[in-house]
Amino acid sequence: MSDLHWSVDYTAQTDRWDVRSELSQPLLQALSSPSLDPDASAKTHRYTILPNFWCGYNEDETHGSQFSIGSLLVERTLTESGWRYRVIHDNAPSGERLTLDFTCGDEPLRPLRSPWLIVAHNDADGIYSEVDWKGSIEGATISLTTSRGLSFEAGEVTPGTPLTTIWALVDVIPTLTGGVGDGLSILEDLETLKLGCRIHPLETWTFESHRLTGHVLSGEGLPPSYWWLTESGDVALVSTIFSTYVLCERGT
Repeated sequence: MSDLHWSVDYTAQTDRWDVRSELSQPLLQALSSPSLDPDASAKTHRYTILPNFWCGYNEDETHGSQFSIGSLLVERTLTESGWRYRVIHDNAPSGERLTLDFTCGDEPLRPLRSPWLIVAHNDADGIYSEVDWKGSIEGATISLTTSRGLSFEAGEVTPGTPLTTIWALVDVIPTLTGGVGDGLSILEDLETLKLGCRIHPLETWTFESHRLTGHVLSGEGLPPSYWWLTESGDVALVSTIFSTYVLCERGT
């Protein structure tokens, strides 16, 4: 079995789980499926989420029996108004589900368009179990509005820089010339603005028989994350500070 690249190798952080196997099994299964048509008008990528540091996660009867702590679904469909995205991020131990609905222009950098919707749900009881709000951008100013009508500014985009989102990068990074993207503004979870973001090449890594190409995303207030692409342009792995997202399914 291939050694893991250092950017996704957290085998030393737990002696309870075989991290290499937990990462390799779903990824190899996904990569054995047919590659997606780059020109397809509908695409789906599903990821399982692995903790980089196991300590601190709830180990009750429900969630302590598996290493994965959740899932990420990225669905998008090309419409007359652009690419319509639906992203669902589930964190099982914390009981949190984040649903993002947004549209991006049909352009390589996937510019975000108004409006967008955010729904955050958790397992708490009562009025704190769910919150939803709508986002928009007018000129350079980003605004968020709650369902009760309370509005506030979420920052200003640097003039002349494209604004996109973290999970639209599954379509952005494969289009970058030389793997480089400079001067990006990224709206993390459609609510937190990160300026001066940059994507640059890392290196290549042979995982089993698959040649993966690495990229690094960083920015002001945005810790580095590592994105690994297949030769067909699918984002196979994303490693952040606390979690690693492993491709487990792709389709249209």
